Amino acid sequence: MNNRTALRLLLPLLVLGLPLRSQEEARTLFLQGRALQRRGGGDDPKGAVALFRKVVELAPASAEAHLRLSEALLEWGATDEAVAPAQRAVELAPQNGEARAHLALLQHRRLQTNATLLEATRSALDAAAVLLPQDVEIWARLGETCEQAKDEEGALRAWLKVGRLRPQITFAWEKAAFFAHKLERPDGKREAVMALCSAKSPDSRHLRWLEDLAREQLKAGFLGHAEDSFRLLARHFPKEASVWENIALVQLNTSRFEMALESLKQAEGLRPTPRIG
Repeated sequence: MNNRTALRLLLPLLVLGLPLRSQEEARTLFLQGRALQRRGGGDDPKGAVALFRKVVELAPASAEAHLRLSEALLEWGATDEAVAPAQRAVELAPQNGEARAHLALLQHRRLQTNATLLEATRSALDAAAVLLPQDVEIWARLGETCEQAKDEEGALRAWLKVGRLRPQITFAWEKAAFFAHKLERPDGKREAVMALCSAKSPDSRHLRWLEDLAREQLKAGFLGHAEDSFRLLARHFPKEASVWENIALVQLNTSRFEMALESLKQAEGLRPTPRIG
């Protein structure tokens, strides 16, 4: 731990109005506890718990001390016992994203063996996501929790967010596509399917989804979106005449006759038929 990091961690302890001697003792114990934590490079979470408990006694209004105590308890394996100090840290510093994330992920871990924590977990994850909108793990856990709670709107929102943050996470886009289709959300479905099929070598299943999407868009009159979908299909199936024929159909319906003629020529060169001719 460098001096700057140590100072940042200790700042909450320095503004508690403690007597100078108590401040020094709290600082010393805090740093010793951090050194024993696994996340601090140590391997004695039980020892860290004992030290952080002393810090909490000296500085009961320090959110940082309660947060580190909860972390150490979790490292020690005392998962349920870690909840109270995690909640206290959030109460003392409600805008602290790290404390919110720790409580949310702690509750999610407990949810795996205690289904009664479903609403508490979802609430904690929602609050953490507000403060940490770029945290992929928070959004992924929120997506899982919303699914468990049968909250399809929440699941769609969370999985779309995961996909936007990490476009390479295929299963996030798959889940988003599933919920968007189920909820009849064309924009979400389009975003998810287009993302899946923008990969260099997309799964054949995803390409079938793209073809279905393109036909749905064409039928609904979303011609611009339909053309985008068919063009993406053409990128993966450049020798498929029917794709070029559908692109031409969109172009004809939007009065771009010269472009339609070129697309029809492309289709005719691949598979001449009387209809194309």
